Amino acid sequence: MDDNNNSLEPIVLGEIKEQKSSKPIFVIITFILLGAILLTLPIITGVLQDESNIIGRIYQSFFGNEEQGDRVIINNDTFHNLGAHTSIGFETVVLSNISLDGNTITYSLRNRTGDLDLDDDTLYFEIYGSTENLLGVVKLSGFINAEDQVLSFRFNNLRFNPAVSYMGRIQRLTDDDFPEVIINNNELTCRRSEEEFIYIFNNHELKNIRHNFINNNTSAENYLELFAFYRELSSRINDISNNQSTAAETDTGFDFTASINLNGITSEDLKNLGNSNYFMLNTSSKRVSFEMKAKGYDCK
Repeated sequence: MDDNNNSLEPIVLGEIKEQKSSKPIFVIITFILLGAILLTLPIITGVLQDESNIIGRIYQSFFGNEEQGDRVIINNDTFHNLGAHTSIGFETVVLSNISLDGNTITYSLRNRTGDLDLDDDTLYFEIYGSTENLLGVVKLSGFINAEDQVLSFRFNNLRFNPAVSYMGRIQRLTDDDFPEVIINNNELTCRRSEEEFIYIFNNHELKNIRHNFINNNTSAENYLELFAFYRELSSRINDISNNQSTAAETDTGFDFTASINLNGITSEDLKNLGNSNYFMLNTSSKRVSFEMKAKGYDCK
């Protein structure tokens, strides 16, 4: 019988080439994309939150400002293009409907949760040029509520150019943020129109205030109301020990003077006087100077 030579030896049909791993390339691409996202995220966020551009308006119309409790979640360092459709939020405060005309800026201000005394805080509306150079600062002050209040501020050394874009933001500043100020003879005099405040310091700490107001227009529509206001203020100042004030009519109007010794005056006393330009004892000279200038006073 012939042997059948059908051995079970393996036959090589071909070779499978070892494939190189693509994982290193994938990791590199992932890191590049992640880095690009992190770098552009602040820019994208600023565009989406700024209602002065078409992309921001479309985004806000669908999503609006994200809220958490009673606080608007907005990056306070974000610059917003100033315009009629811009809304700038800081915590519960909303500044909107901004217009620039000559040396005057007009805007609406409200507090989403009701009554708020801005004089208890140090919030400032900063105005910047297109290259993020600081041009001017406005102190946010007075009582606001949930209803829009239209306010305006006139700058002494700034005039807006209609052909130029301006940006802004709201910041809470502290003494560390205020620039140092040089004071002659321990006095800082701040004037605006008929009103004058003289702040007296010792080692740059506020000790006394002299307040003068001269009205020479008896024909003004609000003359009687204005005189009654300063006469009431004078009476309240005289009710505080070691303080003096007068409000008396003259041939051309009335004169108001006050000398306020801050030693022994409580914060409640100052609040009852109702004048945000009366600062507490030992307030720094650089804060007084910065805040008064941000209210439109010329301080020297």
